[in-house]
Amino acid sequence: MSVFTATIYLRTDKLRKAGLLAVLLLLTSCSHKQNPSAQANNNKPVVVTQAAATAPAGGVAAAAIAVIAPTAEGGAPVPAGARAPDWILQSGHTMGLTTLAFSPDGKWIATGAYDNAVILWNAETGEEIRRMTAHQSPVMEVVFSPDGRKVISCDRDGGVLGWDASAGTTAFALKVHSLCRQITFTPDGQRWAIGVVETAEDSDDARIELRSMVTGELVKTIKTDWAGFTALAITKDGTLLASGGAEADDEEADLFTREWDASSGVEIRKTHAGGIAFAADGQTVLRPETESGVIALVRTPDGAKAWEQKFASSELAAFSGDGDKIALAELNSASMRILSAASGEVLREIPAGSADKTYQLQAMEFSPDGRLIAAGPYADGEIKILDAATGEVKRSLFGQVAVTGIAASPDGHWLAVGSGRALALWDQQTRKLARTLWSGSVNQIAFSSDGRWLAANAGTRFPGETLKVWDARTWEIAGNFSFPQRGTPVFSIAFVPPDAGLAALGPLSRMFNFAEANEKRAVWSSPSPVAATADGRLFAAKSGIGGDVDVWDLRSGKKLTTIAAHKIGVSTLAFSADGKWLLSSGQETPVTFVRPGQIGPVETQVKLWDAQTWNVHQSWTFNRMGAGTAAISPDSRIVALEKDWNLVELIDIASGASLGTFVTADPRAQNRPFSSGNLLISPDGATLMQAAVNGVRVWRLGNLQSAARSSQ
Repeated sequence: MSVFTATIYLRTDKLRKAGLLAVLLLLTSCSHKQNPSAQANNNKPVVVTQAAATAPAGGVAAAAIAVIAPTAEGGAPVPAGARAPDWILQSGHTMGLTTLAFSPDGKWIATGAYDNAVILWNAETGEEIRRMTAHQSPVMEVVFSPDGRKVISCDRDGGVLGWDASAGTTAFALKVHSLCRQITFTPDGQRWAIGVVETAEDSDDARIELRSMVTGELVKTIKTDWAGFTALAITKDGTLLASGGAEADDEEADLFTREWDASSGVEIRKTHAGGIAFAADGQTVLRPETESGVIALVRTPDGAKAWEQKFASSELAAFSGDGDKIALAELNSASMRILSAASGEVLREIPAGSADKTYQLQAMEFSPDGRLIAAGPYADGEIKILDAATGEVKRSLFGQVAVTGIAASPDGHWLAVGSGRALALWDQQTRKLARTLWSGSVNQIAFSSDGRWLAANAGTRFPGETLKVWDARTWEIAGNFSFPQRGTPVFSIAFVPPDAGLAALGPLSRMFNFAEANEKRAVWSSPSPVAATADGRLFAAKSGIGGDVDVWDLRSGKKLTTIAAHKIGVSTLAFSADGKWLLSSGQETPVTFVRPGQIGPVETQVKLWDAQTWNVHQSWTFNRMGAGTAAISPDSRIVALEKDWNLVELIDIASGASLGTFVTADPRAQNRPFSSGNLLISPDGATLMQAAVNGVRVWRLGNLQSAARSSQ
């Protein structure tokens, strides 16, 4: 946030009688209300920084990589020695936004969120440039130095970090108190001020600390007799302003504004004119008066009101740099208002939070020239950069949406990642997000065995409205298919020979032809699981409404056999690359409700079938809804089992022995998506990957492949 806009962290236990209590409480703890699961994430992340990168044509942001430590979260027992991910591929924040700031030249935006991360964005392109992950609790404030070269961020536990914005390196780290919400710089950028609030029950000695930009060392302390602060700023002429107060005995909190010389610490003035945001020149302050239901612009020298407007409850406020405009967001409102600072007139309403309260704005700020305003979070963690005059969305900074499907190209270069928002393409060599192929929902993705084509069940409202095929050389769309029945999802995809003797299994499970020059290509689409061998010889498809699987000879179009694979239904089918094995997963017991709205344990099984005898070679049983996704390694020697949402085990096919267990902590457990395509072993056998709500988890496998070979 800018040095002239601030939110409140006044001690609410000292102001429980005050009429401003609701506003103060919300502004102090706004981060606690949106994503409760964030508070349980006490992992100590590893600092990973990444330099800016130039994306290819049509490209988006550079990759962001984070590490999350393992925790047991119920469900399947976590074995001793289970390994945490080596890295997680992420883009944008994985949890709710808490703070944002424009750089002084308007070219960059820094954001902080519940995921403990600070992200630097290119404000002109919307690209993610760098992720800084040294905080150990949610980031509550982030500010740029006046020259734009440094960033200071602070977290919920009082941790403060000084960053080099260009290199992403940490200049200093310190701890000031239990909650950090306001920081501001001196005009020369040599020092910064932070409001410090003690946690003692009856403490009325909140103070302002002036610290060195270079080292973070304490330079001067300014004491107050307040319980806390509601705003903090330093003007261009070096005047330090703070608004705050102590416990009030009447219905309105007594908020004051004090002014000091930022160099000497000498107090200049104290007036009965407190509020939640100062104008750039420090001459006015915005004050919500909850008892009367208005918000007023108050002159700081004498406390006189310039104007007042009727507002329910203003939670967020920001002045433009020139002081001409004010942005306001009311609690539980679906809009943000832009006001004239001169008159209080509403100039424009811009959509903000959702009417159903699934998301609400937590941060907003004008660009330095006042033409744009950045605000968020919107749906799916999106941050929008809007035209302040028209409300038009100029750019979007996207958060991480739950990943629901992944597929790796056979040469190991590309990783296709599907989510509720996009089909993205990652360069696995650089671990960077290279481009977006589709803006919409995708959860089933498949590369052809030669890596020439990529198919996905792309939709706008939901995944599976269409089947699209991309040419992997140019990333142009080579095929675009849909069924005439609207609303029938494409659930399963398999590349098949174009001259296959089997071309359809009913109206909704069929082969689609597309052409490359004069050569035909074909892909199969179905609303139920299907699979084909890499040589195009065998084809497996769920049969009817139960758990049977039909196996066909694709060349002749003749059915070879029917397997009674599962009792209730089939969720996954996959052939090994050599065609020796068929993997199936499915439901064995019906869904039951132990009480209204609560589903009891459901038995699911994963089975590995011998593709010559069609006998079960190995099977694994789970008693948990959603468990049971599996994948076969490209060398056909290992099965990866998703035993629980956060627990994957590798099994040697020949011996049945466990080759290792892999575990992680899920920061958004309540939003876990189920997908049959969220697990794979990379083509070179070097990594295990799992799609999850916070990105793509990646484990290095080391010598596991050689261990599997030696057992055979």
